[in-house]
Amino acid sequence: MVIFTGKVKNDLAGGINNAILIAVVRQKPGGDILATGSAHMAITDSAAPGQVLEYSLAVALPVQVDSASLETELVALGQLPK
Repeated sequence: MVIFTGKVKNDLAGGINNAILIAVVRQKPGGDILATGSAHMAITDSAAPGQVLEYSLAVALPVQVDSASLETELVALGQLPK
Protein backbone atom coordinates (compact mmCIF):
# COMPACT_ATOMS: atom_id res chain seq x y z
CA MET A 1 0.00 0.00 0.00
CA VAL A 2 1.15 3.52 -0.78
CA ILE A 3 -0.16 6.32 1.43
CA PHE A 4 -0.17 9.84 0.02
CA THR A 5 -0.33 12.61 2.64
CA GLY A 6 0.28 16.29 2.38
CA LYS A 7 -1.28 19.67 1.79
CA VAL A 8 -2.80 21.39 -1.23
CA LYS A 9 -3.42 25.10 -1.62
CA ASN A 10 -6.39 26.70 -3.35
CA ASP A 11 -4.66 28.80 -6.00
CA LEU A 12 -7.88 29.75 -7.80
CA ALA A 13 -9.35 33.27 -7.78
CA GLY A 14 -12.41 32.16 -5.79
CA GLY A 15 -13.40 29.73 -3.08
CA ILE A 16 -13.85 26.07 -3.99
CA ASN A 17 -16.65 23.89 -2.70
CA ASN A 18 -15.53 20.56 -4.15
CA ALA A 19 -12.15 18.89 -4.69
CA ILE A 20 -10.81 15.50 -5.75
CA LEU A 21 -7.42 13.81 -5.45
CA ILE A 22 -6.21 11.38 -8.13
CA ALA A 23 -3.15 9.20 -7.45
CA VAL A 24 -1.19 7.06 -9.93
CA VAL A 25 1.46 4.49 -8.98
CA ARG A 26 3.82 3.39 -11.78
CA GLN A 27 6.54 0.75 -12.06
CA LYS A 28 10.11 1.94 -12.79
CA PRO A 29 11.43 1.57 -15.45
CA GLY A 30 8.86 1.67 -18.20
CA GLY A 31 6.11 3.57 -16.43
CA ASP A 32 3.51 0.78 -16.43
CA ILE A 33 0.56 1.77 -14.22
CA LEU A 34 0.25 -0.61 -11.24
CA ALA A 35 -2.51 1.09 -9.28
CA THR A 36 -4.68 4.18 -9.12
CA GLY A 37 -6.81 5.75 -6.43
CA SER A 38 -9.01 8.75 -5.89
CA ALA A 39 -10.69 10.50 -3.01
CA HIS A 40 -13.13 13.34 -2.55
CA MET A 41 -11.86 16.06 -0.23
CA ALA A 42 -14.33 17.03 2.46
CA ILE A 43 -14.81 20.80 2.26
CA THR A 44 -17.27 22.47 4.61
CA ASP A 45 -18.86 25.50 2.94
CA SER A 46 -15.91 26.76 0.85
CA ALA A 47 -12.10 26.78 0.79
CA ALA A 48 -11.04 30.40 0.30
CA PRO A 49 -8.33 31.48 -2.15
CA GLY A 50 -4.95 30.72 -0.56
CA GLN A 51 -6.43 28.30 1.97
CA VAL A 52 -4.41 25.13 2.58
CA LEU A 53 -6.15 21.76 2.93
CA GLU A 54 -4.63 18.54 4.28
CA TYR A 55 -5.16 15.18 2.60
CA SER A 56 -4.48 11.49 3.07
CA LEU A 57 -5.11 8.87 0.38
CA ALA A 58 -4.23 5.15 0.54
CA VAL A 59 -3.72 3.19 -2.70
CA ALA A 60 -3.58 -0.61 -2.59
CA LEU A 61 -0.77 -2.27 -4.56
CA PRO A 62 -0.43 -5.71 -6.13
CA VAL A 63 1.02 -8.20 -3.61
CA GLN A 64 4.46 -8.76 -5.22
CA VAL A 65 5.71 -5.17 -5.61
CA ASP A 66 9.05 -3.73 -4.53
CA SER A 67 8.26 -0.26 -3.23
CA ALA A 68 11.75 0.97 -4.19
CA SER A 69 10.83 0.51 -7.86
CA LEU A 70 7.79 2.80 -7.83
CA GLU A 71 7.07 6.28 -9.18
CA THR A 72 4.07 8.19 -7.89
CA GLU A 73 1.99 11.12 -9.12
CA LEU A 74 -0.78 13.01 -7.37
CA VAL A 75 -3.19 15.52 -8.92
CA ALA A 76 -5.61 17.68 -6.92
CA LEU A 77 -8.49 19.40 -8.71
CA GLY A 78 -10.85 21.98 -7.22
CA GLN A 79 -14.25 23.17 -8.43
CA LEU A 80 -15.63 26.68 -8.10
CA PRO A 81 -19.25 27.02 -6.95
CA LYS A 82 -21.82 27.42 -9.71
